[in-house]
Amino acid sequence: MKLTNKNNVPPAIVKRIKDDIYSDPYKMQEREEQCFRTTELINPPLPLTLWKEFRDSDELELDCSFFLVAQFGTNFHLMCDGIDTDTLTYNVCMDRVFIYKDNKIIIFGTADELEEHFVQDERFDNYLLLTDNKTCVKSNLSYPKPEYDYQLIIYLHLLRATITTPTLGNEKLRIRYFIKDYSEVDKPRTLARATYPAAINKAKALPCSSILYKDVNVMHPDHIEEYILTKIADHLESPYRTCTIEERWDKAFAIQKSGNKTLQKERFFTCADAQAFILSDYSAKDQARAQIIVLPADCWERDKKCRYYCR
Repeated sequence: MKLTNKNNVPPAIVKRIKDDIYSDPYKMQEREEQCFRTTELINPPLPLTLWKEFRDSDELELDCSFFLVAQFGTNFHLMCDGIDTDTLTYNVCMDRVFIYKDNKIIIFGTADELEEHFVQDERFDNYLLLTDNKTCVKSNLSYPKPEYDYQLIIYLHLLRATITTPTLGNEKLRIRYFIKDYSEVDKPRTLARATYPAAINKAKALPCSSILYKDVNVMHPDHIEEYILTKIADHLESPYRTCTIEERWDKAFAIQKSGNKTLQKERFFTCADAQAFILSDYSAKDQARAQIIVLPADCWERDKKCRYYCR
């Protein structure tokens, strides 16, 4: 891979990026079994296949800026090193062996935070809280990211095979979002300017803090096992399959009222989201005029891996 620095990233950061590209902190290259990082497993197989194929070739050219967001996550992990308590553990490394067609497959990953809650009140049970941290911008909050939920659910499945604790069996999952472009004045200012129902609802949905939490439902072990094996089969049986439209983030949905030449400003990730918006924000008269339009995504809106790996 040819690593460029078109945006003048400081040399110390460039060096760290180069080191991370070829690092193997889990020592998985020493294992004989096929190994997948959790984030690799939940993504489509083609980007991973092309990355492995062209990582050591100059045919793949990537700029340092491509890897900067990952560095933020790495540095957050470093800040949490050495600050564990009796009930709170950071950076929990886990792996688990799965059997697919008589072959051993290892799935591995690192949970950001693992906290045991021992409740003094007998009316409530002790529980285990697993937290995953994500950075985002405000606009990302409007788009569902089911892969984030599955990543955390898989972590719990790996955890069950890694540790033994009294709270295991009563688990709770959550995602903590750090909103990079949060401003305290955004919400009151937008509410003050909003004049129609859609704008008011959109303003009310703006975050009130730079940190948001989302609870994730715990999946039955049999169901998540089935999901993992399905993803393993996808990677092993069809490594070069074309990514779906949803995997490429290759379309968006908009609303147009009959008789109008222009589309409404709002964009939606799914048709169901657009339909829900019409029902909640439009009058009965406007609902009868509204139609949902499918828009192809612009190149910069697609998954960034598409722009580099599949040129």
